[in-house]
Amino acid sequence: MQLTSDVREKIGFETIRTETEQYLYTPTGRQWIRTLQPLSLDSALDERRRQMGELLWLSSTGQSLPFSRLEDVQEALQRASIQGAMLSAIQCYQIRDHVVVARKIRSKLLSNREQLATFMPILRGLHELKEVEASINGVINERAEVKNDASKELRVIRSDLQKTKQKIRSVVDRMLKRLRSKGMAPEEGATLREGRLVIPIYSEHKRQVDGLLQDISGSGKTSYVEPKEVVDLNNEIRLLEIQETREVERILKELTSKIGQYGHELETNEATLGFLDGLQAMLALSRRWDGVIPALSPDEILRLKKATNPTLLLAKESSQQELTVVPLHLELDPSERALVITGPNAGGKSVAMKTVGLLCVMHQSGYALPLDPDSTLPKLQQLYVDIGDEQSIENDLSTFSSRLKWMKETLESPMKRSLVLIDEAGTGTDPEEGGALFQAFIEACLERGARVITTTHHGSLKLFAHDTKGVVNGAMEFNQETLSPTYTFHKNTPGSSYAFEIASRMGVPPSVTKRARTLLGTQTSELSSLLQELEKKLHETQQLKKKLEKRQQALDEIEAKRAAKRGKGRASQDDDTVPIAPKKGTGKTPNGNKKSASTLQKEDLPPIGTEVRLVGSQTPGILVDVTDRYAIVEMNGLQIKSQFDRLRLPKNRKKGVTKKASKGSMKRMTLASSAKGTQSGSFEVKTELDIRGKRATTAEAEITQYIDKAIAKGLPRVDIIHGKGTGVLMGCVKDTLAKRTDIRSFRVAPYDEGGPGKTIVQLS
Repeated sequence: MQLTSDVREKIGFETIRTETEQYLYTPTGRQWIRTLQPLSLDSALDERRRQMGELLWLSSTGQSLPFSRLEDVQEALQRASIQGAMLSAIQCYQIRDHVVVARKIRSKLLSNREQLATFMPILRGLHELKEVEASINGVINERAEVKNDASKELRVIRSDLQKTKQKIRSVVDRMLKRLRSKGMAPEEGATLREGRLVIPIYSEHKRQVDGLLQDISGSGKTSYVEPKEVVDLNNEIRLLEIQETREVERILKELTSKIGQYGHELETNEATLGFLDGLQAMLALSRRWDGVIPALSPDEILRLKKATNPTLLLAKESSQQELTVVPLHLELDPSERALVITGPNAGGKSVAMKTVGLLCVMHQSGYALPLDPDSTLPKLQQLYVDIGDEQSIENDLSTFSSRLKWMKETLESPMKRSLVLIDEAGTGTDPEEGGALFQAFIEACLERGARVITTTHHGSLKLFAHDTKGVVNGAMEFNQETLSPTYTFHKNTPGSSYAFEIASRMGVPPSVTKRARTLLGTQTSELSSLLQELEKKLHETQQLKKKLEKRQQALDEIEAKRAAKRGKGRASQDDDTVPIAPKKGTGKTPNGNKKSASTLQKEDLPPIGTEVRLVGSQTPGILVDVTDRYAIVEMNGLQIKSQFDRLRLPKNRKKGVTKKASKGSMKRMTLASSAKGTQSGSFEVKTELDIRGKRATTAEAEITQYIDKAIAKGLPRVDIIHGKGTGVLMGCVKDTLAKRTDIRSFRVAPYDEGGPGKTIVQLS
């Protein structure tokens, strides 16, 4: 998907990209973000979603990619590839910084290779250049200077240079002390002129000092003389400095040549670091709103739950005033191809529409979004936007002409699986003609396989949405008591513009609004009143729903507490069982040690048909078969595999008494034995249990029964969807699973698999 700068600007994506840049560390990362476009190819989008999900996991563990600020070295790398070229010490050190960061990031990815599996192929473009790093470290110090011991010759030259400078300083200090005692020199110390050490002398005494005049102060009061005693030493320093420069240049050329040998690897590292830097910057911005990765719908389902516009969140952070951002709840199933949003001016129509477009674009670019994890977004092939700026009378014609041009170009473009956003459809021309024109345009878009979301005040488009299959109305709620918008979206309800009510609130004389109602006409006025009454009833219904939800939440909490108490009671009942003891003569292992419960053998178990229980369960079962590795117990008609040491005998069991298994069990025993324990029943068990909307007591029973069946079926893993909500169901799942000893583990799902709204249970 290629978005023009105009489209990026209008939906707010340019703001997002600009905000992302503040988290970047590399120039190549900045280039990557500035050219970032949404992905349309299935494989590329799936990979980007997994990458962001894995980075979210890394962040949740308190880790991050170990980036540090890096300078642009692309020009230096190009120069290093030229034979005989020489890079400066600073440039070499900057390249060394890139090599170090690449090495650290590579190590971080490898140390988390299982959780960051999607990044493993990327390591082919991230080279660990130990030779380059060692070569630079051997020559350049942390101050980005060539080290004294970079070569034997340089060490000797710099040593001689230091000794000569100390000798000159000693001579000059003695001379200055003598001249000051005679009042011929100021307190000012020796200084450099043209690279040569000189002493300050009052100008009237300059002829009394044997030496070369090198400079005079601006006032003329002080002359700077190079004493004859140090002329030869200064010449020697100058010669040594020339030798030092030549040796440093030789060393840097040699180092540059080594760097140039790894030019391809270094340039590949640059590109890879830029990509990873861009991803971590996107992650950093996404964390500001606790972003999540929504589900991707292959069926073009659009389900936004508690979605907020990221640009509004950024504006809220930077604003000096208190701003309230109202979450958007909007859902369109695959059959609903167009949405007509109506409502008052400044009521949030355009923001709601832009929010849908921006979130879709950000999602396909790789950002984690500010919405509920249960949200679902479709994959778009293209986004077409007609969102104008504030209009004026003098540019109405040009605005309408540009809209017509946009219509033409849009209809000539590929539109299948695309989203078309139209702000204020029908404006810019005669209302009736404009409404008809945009209705026809929407119909043409739908015929070409696009989905359309439009805002409007036109009654004809409201009726079009009401009468047309696949087109739905939507309204932004308006508080009729305060005459102010609530910015809450309601589907399947057309909205009123409330022009007269808002005009009255803004101080327009009542006589004017009264006359306006008369001019509007009785039928139209009644329709507007009906819409307002519907909105009022809808608002009341929503308030009642919230009260009922709060009551239900309170009931769920009470039931959860009761369930916890019942669980404690059941736990105490474990005392009613005893472990199975090894049989006489088998109580020792082959090496003579006493046998523990975990080393029970097949022959230690009671006879087939004995009543047994599993650790952590009070449901009685019948031992129906025993293999070399595990026992098979029938409970409530289901056959469950169990390790030997998880079996218990009821305390009140009479010795030698056995029970019959259910009809057909003996036949299944034979089958199980012949198949070496692979028989798990013919019943079907889904790998996912959804308990959202259930009460805690009901959910607990369903979870217990579901896990029993999954174990009997031999499933290695199952998922339980409970949603985030108030946390009651999540706590119920945790408490229920914690009581069981026949599961391996359970954990909250990673972000790309559902996040906190889902629990993953590992059974084997």
